[in-house]
Order: sequence, then C-alpha cells, then structure tokens
Amino acid sequence: MGGFEIVVGLVDIFKIEARALLEGLKFAWAKGYRRVKIENDNSISVAIIQNGLTTNNICNEVGLIQDWCLKDW
Repeated sequence: MGGFEIVVGLVDIFKIEARALLEGLKFAWAKGYRRVKIENDNSISVAIIQNGLTTNNICNEVGLIQDWCLKDW
C-alpha cells in the first residue's frame, strides 16, 4: 500500500496524533482510496475531531482534518 513519515519536535501527543491522521488522509486521497476507515484509540482526540473542540496548539490540524473528512470520499 505505502506509508509516510513525519518529523515531530517536542510537542504533545494530541498534536502528533492529529498530524499523523491528517497526513494519513492526504496519503489515502493521493493514492485514490475513497473508502477509508479511520481508527484511533485516543477518545479525547476523537471527541476533539468529531466535535470541533480545539485548543490553540491543535486547532489548525483539527480544522484541516475536518475539511478532509468532508471531501467526496
């Protein structure tokens, strides 16, 4: 299938998970996958993404993830 890697600095786990999810969505779209199932074991991250509850350090990623989820998959 493929894969990707990202470089992270000293940031909290929520930002890392959000960034990984965002890059995964971009990767799947670029590969032409239109039936994608997202799994995440962090219930707080899931709630933030589903409900749009953001904090300053992850609001950009959450907004972008929400935009990607609204694409015509």
